[in-house]
Amino acid sequence: MYQLAIVEDDPNIVKSFRNYFDQSDKFNVVFETNEVDRLVKFSKTNANIDIIILDLNLPFLNGIDGLPKIRKAFPNTKVVIHTIVIDNDRIFQAISRGAIGYLVKGLTFEEMEDKLLDCMEEGGSPLSASIARRIIGYFQNPGKSHKENEKLTDIEIKLIRFLVDGLTYNQIATNLNITIHGVRYHIMNIYKKLEVNTRHQIVSIFKS
Repeated sequence: MYQLAIVEDDPNIVKSFRNYFDQSDKFNVVFETNEVDRLVKFSKTNANIDIIILDLNLPFLNGIDGLPKIRKAFPNTKVVIHTIVIDNDRIFQAISRGAIGYLVKGLTFEEMEDKLLDCMEEGGSPLSASIARRIIGYFQNPGKSHKENEKLTDIEIKLIRFLVDGLTYNQIATNLNITIHGVRYHIMNIYKKLEVNTRHQIVSIFKS
């Protein structure tokens, strides 16, 4: 069973997650808090957390600024952003600072569990369709200049379009005639390209 921590400032969401995952045979909620520093402090007594659900709008230290501290405290733990925020540069900042996925609130609990499970068992990097749409819009923006090695390949563009359409990894693999591991490989390459661009462009870097 995977050990799960929830960092969320809405008590109703925390309670709902707790109620759902208490019935799960895959995930066990071992810690919940609304503050990054409390999570970091928890690491000193129990660092055996497999995955963290991280909100961005948190008191004292927001999720984006708190990510480096979390990654330092939990270097082997996967962090998935779960937020209502669809802000241009925050998406890239989250990825460049170590988040493995970026999900917009509104998923069912079953969908959320499936995406977390894919992270843990298959090395997936979950992206909401709205986030995937922004990524492809950024790379295809004719007003931006990218180095050749930072551009998306044809297969990466097709893959993101499938994500925008809501296809699962298995469906994408079938459509692209590659393995599901190939899908994850290409997604991680896209992440790397986003990281490069984030370092070079701190201001708002793509349009809706």
